[in-house]
Amino acid sequence: MHLFFFLGTVIAAAFGLYAFAALVAHLAFDTPLPVDSCVAVASSVSVLAIALLFYGLVAVSTITTFANLCNVLSPELKPIDVSHIRVRDVIVAYIIYAPLIPAATFVTFLKRSILWSGVWFTVSDGRVSAMHRQRPNGEWYSVSREESLEKHFKRMGQGQQRQLGEEDSLLRSLS
Repeated sequence: MHLFFFLGTVIAAAFGLYAFAALVAHLAFDTPLPVDSCVAVASSVSVLAIALLFYGLVAVSTITTFANLCNVLSPELKPIDVSHIRVRDVIVAYIIYAPLIPAATFVTFLKRSILWSGVWFTVSDGRVSAMHRQRPNGEWYSVSREESLEKHFKRMGQGQQRQLGEEDSLLRSLS
């Protein structure tokens, strides 16, 4: 089934590109195009279709491998089922998603602030310089990057000290 879908896509794309080339060259449909241009168009379409098919197969294989790894590492939990993920769906998602990355990058270069998940990020010199969050009453506030990182690092350090203290007491009780 996948083979027929793949071949149909290649043939339809090749015919579409042939028709486009004929229109650009102002030729009638009964006038043949040079063979080398037809071969180049068909080869390009085939390579693109094969690359997309390969990408879809690799993505589904990777997802399945990670799901199997999770199932092996935690057998007491409900197993992760990925049988509903199809190669076609991954290819379509990639075709839709791929143009969004350059578009988002371009928008980031043009704008100095970005709203993402309810947080305003202010960008200067290619880096996030401030994050503005909204309180429940609707008022915006911001905390500098250094302050928020300080708090995070302090919490991490306290957690590691606590963990080391628990390990020391465990070792003392065992010896």
